[in-house]
Amino acid sequence: MDSFRDPDISRPSKALSLVRLHHGVSPISEDRIPAVEVASSMRKGAMWRAGARANHLHARRRRVKLEEIPERAFPVILEVSGGSNFVILKERTDSETFLVQFPDSRESTVSRKRLAEVYDGECIFLSPKRSGGMGGGLRRLFSRVRGRNVAESAMVNGLIAVVSLLLVMNHESAFAGFSTHSLVTPLFGVIAAGAVLAGIVRMRKAFFDQSSENLLADCFALPIFAGLLVVLAGWATVPFFLMGLSILAFRVLSKTVGSEESRIDRNRRWLVGASFLAGCLSMGGAMAMGLISPAVMTGALVLGTYAMYVLICSSRVWKEARIESLD
Repeated sequence: MDSFRDPDISRPSKALSLVRLHHGVSPISEDRIPAVEVASSMRKGAMWRAGARANHLHARRRRVKLEEIPERAFPVILEVSGGSNFVILKERTDSETFLVQFPDSRESTVSRKRLAEVYDGECIFLSPKRSGGMGGGLRRLFSRVRGRNVAESAMVNGLIAVVSLLLVMNHESAFAGFSTHSLVTPLFGVIAAGAVLAGIVRMRKAFFDQSSENLLADCFALPIFAGLLVVLAGWATVPFFLMGLSILAFRVLSKTVGSEESRIDRNRRWLVGASFLAGCLSMGGAMAMGLISPAVMTGALVLGTYAMYVLICSSRVWKEARIESLD
C-alpha cells in the first residue's frame, strides 16, 4: 500500500484504484495505480469515466443525498470539501456511521453527521460491469407496479379526460346564444379551465397516493392525453408538446437521483403556470383564426396543462429509476 502514500499520485487515481481492489479487478496498464488527470469541476464527469476505464470499471457521477446512497452500490467515491478531497465509502456499519477508506488507504469510522458536513452532494458510483442504466431501473420499477396502481391511475385520469370533454359540451350549451366574436365566451372558458385545474390538482393531492408506482402508472395516460389534444385542437397544442419534450429531455440528461430537488421540482408551479399561459396564447390565436371554438379551447387547456402537471410530477419516477440502476 506504499503507492497510496505517494504524494505525486493524485487523489482520484488512488480512490479509483482502491475501489478496483475492492472489486478484485486488474488495471488496464501495468501501473499499480493508473494515473488520472485532475480536471476542472465542469469536466469531472469525463475525468471519472476515463479514470474508471483505466481501472476496468464503469463510472457514473450523480447528485444524491448521503442517506439515499443504496447500500448495494458500495464502495462509492464521495466528493468532499469543494471537490478537493475524495473519500471512499466502503460499507455502512450501522444507521449513523460509515466505514470510510481515505485515498492513502487508511480506514476509519466516520459519523453520518460529520460526513454530511463535508459532502458536496456529488457521488461517483463504480462497478466492474455496465449496469442496465435507466432502462434497467425503469424495469425494476415496472415490476413493482400492481393492478391496484393501474386501476387507481385509470380512475383518476379517466375522470380528468371525461371532465375535459364535458367542459367542451357544457361550454357550447351555456354560450350558444353569444356571438362568435364576443370576448365573454373565451374569457369565461379560460377562467373555467383555471378553476377546474386548481380543483383537480387539489383533489389529486388529497386522494391520490403519490407513490412512485402510481406515478409510473400515470405515465401510461400521457399518450392518451396527447391523442385527445391533437383531436380536439390540432396544431394549437404545439406549445404543450414542445414543453413536454423539453421536460423529458431535462429528465434524461439530469444527474440528480433520489429526493434531491431538481430545477424542475423547484419551479413546478411556474412551469405549470407557463404551460397554461402558453396554451391560452396558442389556442387563442387558433380561435381568432376560426380553427377551434372557445369550448374546445377550454377543454384542451385543462387536458394539456394537466398532462404537463403529470409529466412534472413524474420527477420522482425518473430519480427512483436512477437509484434502482445503481448496482
